[in-house]
Parts: sequence; C-alpha cells; structure tokens
Amino acid sequence: MRFRSIAEDVAKHFHYEYPHEDDRRVTAYLQRVRQLEPGASSIY
Repeated sequence: MRFRSIAEDVAKHFHYEYPHEDDRRVTAYLQRVRQLEPGASSIY
C-alpha cells in the first residue's frame, strides 16, 4: 500500500515509531466496511 510506505518513511525521518498495530486494525476495519451491503445499519 503506497500510503503505508510513505507514512513509514515519514515516521522514520522524524524519528517516530510507525504504529503498525493501529495500521493493521484500521485496515481490517476499512476492509469490513467495504464488504457491507448497501443500506447496512451496523458494521457487526
């Protein structure tokens, strides 16, 4: 994923630790949202 690669480079440049676990959770959430049926009223 291009965003992740750039974000990791920026974090490294500014001496921050990239939040890989947050990234994993957000990515999983967004994948689930994409799978929702049209008109869904909840995610789970």
